[in-house]
Amino acid sequence: MKTPDGWTYTATADGWTVAGPALAPGAAAEYSVKLRQLPATTSVVFKTLVDYSDGHTDRWIEIPQGDSKPEHPAPSSRCAPPRPARPRCPPRRRRAPPPPPRPRRASPPPSP
Repeated sequence: MKTPDGWTYTATADGWTVAGPALAPGAAAEYSVKLRQLPATTSVVFKTLVDYSDGHTDRWIEIPQGDSKPEHPAPSSRCAPPRPARPRCPPRRRRAPPPPPRPRRASPPPSP
C-alpha cells in the first residue's frame, strides 16, 4: 500500500481505510494498492467513500450496468485472464556416471 505522506492505511473487516489530513472540497488524494490473488473475474470494483473537511461525503459506489454511466461510478480495474500454469515436470533422474576404471597393477619386472 502506498499512501500520501502523513496518511495511514488500516485494514477493516470488509476492506480498508486510507485516512489523512482533511481535504478541501473537490480536492483529491491518490493512493495505490497491490493485490496478491484476485477472484476469477474480468474486473474488480473498489467502492470508495471520500470524506471532506466540510463534512460532505462523496460516495463513489455505483457499479455501471450495461451501457449506463452512473454519476458516481466506483473505481474499477480490469483483470487479465490468469496465465496457464506451467506443468511441473518431475525432476529427471540422472544415472550416476560409471566409476572410473580401476588402475591395473603393473606386472613385476621380469627377473634377470
